[in-house]
Amino acid sequence: MKTLTILGKPLPKGSLEIPSVPEGSSVQWLVAPKGRSKFVPVTATVGNNLVVTALMEGAQIMAVASTSDGTETARSEVLTVLPPGNNPNTEWMADAGLGISHHFLSDYINRVATDPEEEWQPDETWDDLVATFDVEHYAEDIAHAGVKFVLLTLGQNSGYFLSPNPQYDKIAGLAPGDRSPRSRDLPNEIADALHAKGIKFMAYIPANVPTRAHLGDGDYEITKRLGGVPEVDMPNPISMANWHSIIRDWSLHFGDRLDGWWIDGVFPDMWPAYETPGSSVGWASLASALKAGNPDRVITLNSGIGANTLTGTTEYDDYSPGEMNTIGPLPAAGRWADDEKTVQWFAFTYLGENDGGWGGWGNNGTNHETSSLVAWATNAISNGGAVALDVRVNRFGQIAPEQLTQLQAINDSRSTV
Repeated sequence: MKTLTILGKPLPKGSLEIPSVPEGSSVQWLVAPKGRSKFVPVTATVGNNLVVTALMEGAQIMAVASTSDGTETARSEVLTVLPPGNNPNTEWMADAGLGISHHFLSDYINRVATDPEEEWQPDETWDDLVATFDVEHYAEDIAHAGVKFVLLTLGQNSGYFLSPNPQYDKIAGLAPGDRSPRSRDLPNEIADALHAKGIKFMAYIPANVPTRAHLGDGDYEITKRLGGVPEVDMPNPISMANWHSIIRDWSLHFGDRLDGWWIDGVFPDMWPAYETPGSSVGWASLASALKAGNPDRVITLNSGIGANTLTGTTEYDDYSPGEMNTIGPLPAAGRWADDEKTVQWFAFTYLGENDGGWGGWGNNGTNHETSSLVAWATNAISNGGAVALDVRVNRFGQIAPEQLTQLQAINDSRSTV
C-alpha cells in the first residue's frame, strides 16, 4: 500500500492509502463537497500530495489511480474531512514552552564577534568556519538552561548555507562546498545532539531566493541563476519553482530530524504571487515542500510584524509566526491563537541589544531587564503559549554569557511555578 500525504487543516481522520500505482498510471485526488455525492477532481494538489483547506470541511475525499485513457487501476478508501478543533502536531510546542533561535549567518559572524578569534578569517573557507562549532558543548549548555527547542537559521540572503543541498548547487551552478560545508552537516549534527536530550530542532529559511548572493563581488550571479531579482524580495513563478524544489530537497534530507520550519518574508504585498489562479506554484507548493519527509512537521509563514503576527498568515500555518521587537503580549485563549483552535500561540523576539539597524537579532548584550523578561516569558508559557528567544551564538557554539544567564533565570522561574 502507498500512503498519500495530506497537508493543511482541518485534517481528515487518519491517512489515505492506495495500492501501489501500476506503471503507466497516475494518481488523481477526488472530492465530494459536503452534502453532495458526486466526486470531482481536486485542484489543490502538489504531485501526490493533497492540500486540505477549510473549504473542504465535511467533504469526502479519495484517491484514484488511472491510465492516460481513463481506465481506473486502483483506488483508496473514502475519508471525511473533519471540522477544525485541534492540531496534534503542535502539542509538543505547548509542552516545550521555552525555545531559542540563532542568527548564525555568514554576514553576521564578524559583525557580532566579541574578539578576533571569533571572526571569519580571510584565509578560511566557509567549511573551515563551520568545522569549529562544538556541537556537544553547545547541546549541554542548551539543556542546562532548560531550553526545549532550537530554531536555527540555515542561511539567508548571502547564499551561504549550513547544510548541503544538491538541488541548490545544481540550479545555481555551484560545486559542492562552494556555499555550504563540505566536511560536515551541522544542522543534522545539532538535531541529533538535541534529540538525544529530548530537545526539538527547527530551522529558519526565507520564503524566497537569496537576494544578495554573489559569485564575484557585486555580480548577484547566484540570485539571477535562481530566477530572483537582485535586492528584490518579490517572488516570481521561476524563482518560486526553483526555491520550492530546493526547500523540498532540504526537507527530505532532514526527515524526522527536523521538527519544524519558520519561514520568513511572505509580506502582504507578496500574497498575490502565491495566489495566482492556475499557477503550479503558491502556498500549496510551498507547504508541500516544507512538509516533505515529515508530514507531522510544524510550519509557519511569517508576514512580518503586524496584525497576523500572533494569529497566523495562511491556512497552512501550524503555529503563529510571532515576530516581535518587544515583549508583553500573552495568549488570550490558552494555547490557541485562532478561534478554530488549529494554530499554536507562538511569540518570537530577541534577547540581544537593539542597535536600531538590525534590531537585536543575533546581537550581543541584552534588550530587556531580566525580571520583566522572566515575568513575561513565564506567564506566556504557563498560559499555554510557546516562546522563542533569539540569542547570539559564535562560531564555536558558545552562547552570549549574559543571554544564557537570562535563559537560566526563565528556567529557574518556571521550575518554581
